[in-house]
Parts: sequence; C-alpha cells; structure tokens
Amino acid sequence: MHARIGPTAGTAILCHAWFFFGFLYEEIVDVPNMMMGAHAVEAQSLWDPYHSVTNPVFYYAIVAVPALGSPAFLWLKRGGLSPANQTRLRLATYGHLAMAALTFVAVTQINGTLYFGPPINDPARVDTLAWAWFGVNALRIGATAFATVKLIDFYLNIRDTSTRYPA
Repeated sequence: MHARIGPTAGTAILCHAWFFFGFLYEEIVDVPNMMMGAHAVEAQSLWDPYHSVTNPVFYYAIVAVPALGSPAFLWLKRGGLSPANQTRLRLATYGHLAMAALTFVAVTQINGTLYFGPPINDPARVDTLAWAWFGVNALRIGATAFATVKLIDFYLNIRDTSTRYPA
C-alpha cells in the first residue's frame, strides 16, 4: 500500500469535518433568521451587508483544494487496498460527490439571489429562497456527515490492517 494513504485519508477527514461544521453553523445560525416571522425582507436587508463584507465562501475556499484533492489521490492509489476498503472509499466518494453537487446548486441557484443580489422586496420570494437554501444545506450536511464517517471508517481500517502505517 502507498505510504501516503493514511495521511491523505486524515487530510480528507479534516477537510470534510471543516465543511460539515461550516454547513451546520449556517444551518443553525444564518438562514433561520430569514425564515422566522413575517419579516423576511427586513431580515434579508440586515444580513445583506454582513455577506457582502465577509463572504462565507472564504471559509470554505481554504480547504476546497485539499477536500477535492485528497479523495482523488486516494482513488489513484486504491489498487493496493482490500475490496472492503475500496468499498469504504467508494461510499465516502459518493457522499463527497453529493456534497459537491449540492454545494454547486446552493451557490449557483440560491446564494447569488438570496445573499449577493439586489434586495428582494417580496417577502414570499425571500421566504421561498431561504427555505430552499435550508433544505439544500440540510442535504449537504447529511452528505458531508456520511462522507466523513465513511472516511473515518476507511482510515481506521487501513491504520489497523496495514503493517506499513505510518510510513
């Protein structure tokens, strides 16, 4: 087995946990402010300046390359893995790809309008966009949690079964 599989799996776990807690924070703190009560337009107007000054994308940009690169590296080196570990890696990759696809939807279809577009004066539209984002983000949290758990399972299994770890 390649000597860098253990550290790369650890990097993948760290990056996916970073994404998980970021998504969870947004789910708990950010969007519910726009969904509570009948004042969605006012809530959006209060959050707009925050997002234009401190774009949350910067939080995720820090780990985007390692989060994408580490599973790709593991796939390239999977030849020396047992079939069970290849299945663990495959399942983690499915969760990762679901997270990436849902993030693409959230960023391209919702964020631009809800956070970075001109103010929306229609409370029903703000409410609809906030609920859509809330749902997509909940799915991202689930996909990220699934990928992280499978990566941890993969990591623990290769650590316990490899005589060359750590190299």
